[in-house]
Parts: sequence; C-alpha cells; structure tokens
Amino acid sequence: MKNYFKFILLFIFIFTCMNPNQKSLVFANIDFESLGYSTIAQRAGSQESVFEVIDYSVIDGDTADFILDRKTEPSIKARFLLIDVPELRGGVPYSKAAKKRVSELLSQADLIEVEYEGPEKDKYGRDLVHVWVDGILLEEIMVREGYAIARYIQAYLPNSPYAEAIYAAQDQAKYEGVRVWVDGDINYINQAEYLNTNASTASNQVNFTDPILNEDVYYKNCKEVKAAGKAPIYPGDPGFRPQFDRDNDGIGCEV
Repeated sequence: MKNYFKFILLFIFIFTCMNPNQKSLVFANIDFESLGYSTIAQRAGSQESVFEVIDYSVIDGDTADFILDRKTEPSIKARFLLIDVPELRGGVPYSKAAKKRVSELLSQADLIEVEYEGPEKDKYGRDLVHVWVDGILLEEIMVREGYAIARYIQAYLPNSPYAEAIYAAQDQAKYEGVRVWVDGDINYINQAEYLNTNASTASNQVNFTDPILNEDVYYKNCKEVKAAGKAPIYPGDPGFRPQFDRDNDGIGCEV
C-alpha cells in the first residue's frame, strides 16, 4: 500500500513538471495568509448564477474580458459590481496600479469564477458580475487594499449580500490610510458610498482633513502630525492611525 501511494505522488510530481503551466491541484494560491488579512464576504448566490472563467484579459481595475465555461455566450466583457476604480483615461492616481493588482490576482488564482447578481448587463452591454478568486471576493480585496471605492451600490444593489463586506473593507482601508485614501484624486474619493447613506448627499463629501471613523482629528501623514506639533504620536492619541507606526513599537511618527 505504501508503494502504491508513493507511485501516485511520483506520478503527480512528473505530471506537474511536464506541464509547467499547470496550476496546483491542491492548494489555493490566494488565501488569508497570502493576502495578510481576512475578508468577510462568503458566496451567497445560487450555483446557477456562478460560472468558471477559463481565460481572461484585464482591461482596467474593474473591467475584464472573460471566457466562461458555458455554451451560451461564453465570451463576455465584464464590469465588476459594487466598486469603482480610478479611470485609466486621464492618468488618475492608482488607475494603473489597480489594473496591475487585478492582473496579479487573476494570474495567481487557481480558480476564477464570476457570479451574476441583479441586472445581467449595463447600458454599455457589459455583463455585471462579482469575481471570485479561490473563493475570495475580488472586489473586497480591491477595496480593502485601497485600489477601489464602494460605488453604485445604493442605486443598483442596496441589498446585495456582499455590500456589508465592501463597506467594511472601505472603512478599514480609509482608517489605515492606504493608497487612494492617502494621495488619491479628491474628486474620485468624494464619489465613495457609505453604509446607510445616499451617495448623492453632501454628507458623503470628504476631504483629507475630515474626521475618519468618528475621530475628532485626522492627519493625512506624519508630515501633518509633525506640523501640528503632535509627534511622536501614540495609540489612543487623537488622530493616531496604524500607518504612523510602521515598526510596531508603539510610537508613531518618531522624531
């Protein structure tokens, strides 16, 4: 019996070596450990609404061409639901980085799936889908890492089972001050939507000196902390954020 299992393992090893493009048969390439944080969203749609992606071409940070494993209309141009990324046109900050991150996630995933929710297509003829990479919602990753904002939820999918995860990811990205929340385009940032609010109201309009997460003080970076005479800054101090303490020694913006 032991020899039998050894033979099977040897066969798998040889098969993998002969097929360098073959992805892992066992392990997911994208998980909480590789991301460095946990996500919230768990797939809630019916199996009939989910299709495996067998090939793709990334257009930008929220759009891609997909070839799906189905007989009817296998080739689609897809727009990712619940998020918006900076536009490539005009060179908006983080637009190229967002496209690159999507390309990385798709290339690293063992399994890519799309899930339909709500209207199947938008006015441009693009299929409206959620994208799952190894069982993790790609849109949540993009928002959590500061490449995207929550958008088009209130008007189109206010009751989406994934909306809460997107809002929570955005709150965390904003709190940590990552990417677009540090030096992104202010007009783009002001389009972000928040839980239980209407995206068109002025209450959602922010700038980089507004309070964050009910804080009374907000500093964009250590330069602003020092300019305010508050450096070094410590956990619990008004305006403190984890990004100020890069070496995790409990002291932020060390002088």
